[in-house]
Amino acid sequence: MFCVQCEQTIRTPAGNGCSYAQGMCGKTAETSDLQDLLIAALQGLSAWAAKAREYGIINHDVDNFAPRAFFSTLTNVNFDSPRIVGYASDAIAMREALKAQCLSVDTNAHCDNPMAELQLISDDLGELQRQAAEFTPNKDKAAIGENILGLRLLCLYGLKGAAAYMEHAHVLGQYDNDIYAQYHKIMAWLGTWPADMNALLECAMEIGQMNFKVMSILDAGETSKYGHPTPTQVNVKATEGKCILISGHDLKDLYNLLEQTEGTGVNVYTHGEMLPAHGYPQLRKFRHLVGNYGSGWQNQQVEFARFPGPIVMTSNCIIDPTVGSYDDRIWTRSIVGWPGVSHLEGDDFGRLSPRRSRWRASRTAKSRISSPSVLAVRPCSAQPIR
Repeated sequence: MFCVQCEQTIRTPAGNGCSYAQGMCGKTAETSDLQDLLIAALQGLSAWAAKAREYGIINHDVDNFAPRAFFSTLTNVNFDSPRIVGYASDAIAMREALKAQCLSVDTNAHCDNPMAELQLISDDLGELQRQAAEFTPNKDKAAIGENILGLRLLCLYGLKGAAAYMEHAHVLGQYDNDIYAQYHKIMAWLGTWPADMNALLECAMEIGQMNFKVMSILDAGETSKYGHPTPTQVNVKATEGKCILISGHDLKDLYNLLEQTEGTGVNVYTHGEMLPAHGYPQLRKFRHLVGNYGSGWQNQQVEFARFPGPIVMTSNCIIDPTVGSYDDRIWTRSIVGWPGVSHLEGDDFGRLSPRRSRWRASRTAKSRISSPSVLAVRPCSAQPIR
């Protein structure tokens, strides 16, 4: 295991990075290694997606899947090893289908990328973890040095941020072929383990410019669906009644939850990065969106344990729910995962059951936003690498 992508990472005089049985975020060495393997598989998929574009072949399923699966490797998103392997298997299957399409156009089609023919050696997690050692980000650190390794990781993590925004924009119906082409080109190139400092610096700058374009389509998706956000007062006290808490960045999930719970007597509270949702007119119009609960993501094990209803995580940041003993009432959505936690597929939130979960009017939420409770809404929600 080697992971240095977040602010929680272990820092010692000998160097930075989580490289033990478990990272500071709670990610196990197994999951971390399998995420490295998934990234390698996605680099191979992007290599063939870039090649396919040379033949005029654009596969929207691939364009949808690739950044979405890459998003799952961001900090505090998916800790579920079997699902990570499932993404890797899907990536390879899509790559082979794309390769076949290219060969149907040109029998000499070839992709010169070390990840282009990657295959999983087994279905066994232990065997796959051993295979993943080949793709540990710092495997050649002694040969390339700290600067090249750091630049590679800067590019990789910057592209993850873009992938997260691309996924959020895509679920809102936003798609830009040029952005996806650029994503595949960069992802494939990173799969060649580049070691030229100037090229890596140029790549980092390109990713930064790309992120502006992705943020633009995300903003278009959010404002076209939910209106332009305005500074809004947000209640931070408990409201009597049944309740559901929703966290993360996915405004569409929040909208669907509000639509499906309207008129049922269930109050919906936002948490964490979902706070800006209160500024959007088409979300604020729901009277049962009653407030925001809790503080920073890092306090959730205490605050979620106090919340009496179901909790939905739509993106990062999830941390171990067994610590607060609320793992039986927390649900993951989309790319989010935690071993043993119930996962919601699709847009139906009917499986959530707040029947036994009530707050009394006299009870005040113990965790609240710093006063005054005014939200200065940004055009689009933040997606920091933690």
